[in-house]
Amino acid sequence: MDTIVGAPSWIAVFAAAERPDLWEQVDEQDPFRSVWPEYNHHGNHSDAYFGALYPSNADLQVLVVDQREGRVVARGRTIPFRWDGSLSDLPTGIDAVGLRAIEHPDSPNTLSALAAEVLPDRQGQGLSAIVLKSMAMVARRRGLTSLVAPVRPSSNYRYPSTPIARYAHW
Repeated sequence: MDTIVGAPSWIAVFAAAERPDLWEQVDEQDPFRSVWPEYNHHGNHSDAYFGALYPSNADLQVLVVDQREGRVVARGRTIPFRWDGSLSDLPTGIDAVGLRAIEHPDSPNTLSALAAEVLPDRQGQGLSAIVLKSMAMVARRRGLTSLVAPVRPSSNYRYPSTPIARYAHW
């Protein structure tokens, strides 16, 4: 993959298509499981679209490797979908974009970030920015015109009975 601006020299970034061995190793070992609240592992639809990421969209999945340690320290998972560019056509969240991508796979023009994951012992080192820049790079390579990201409020899971509108107001 191309060099990522701002990345330290010891960082290498690969698309899963370039290093399927690393993707499969990370998928099997699942070192990123702990970065998610438990409820994220029990979504109604997430298995359907997360299952469509590899190998069919391996060129859009990102691995960040610390070459000093020889291990994957961050990962970006994305899915391509069709979007007309208007706010009204923007999917309402991660399930909506994932389902649109798998139910209507023809002529995608936009890439959606699904997850920018950094190992807990490597958080706070600027790796999430490298993941996001890498997502933009793979989108451009595929000819996708936009990158969007449905963002989950990071501490919302601590308040499960609080409506999201109230949480957002806080």
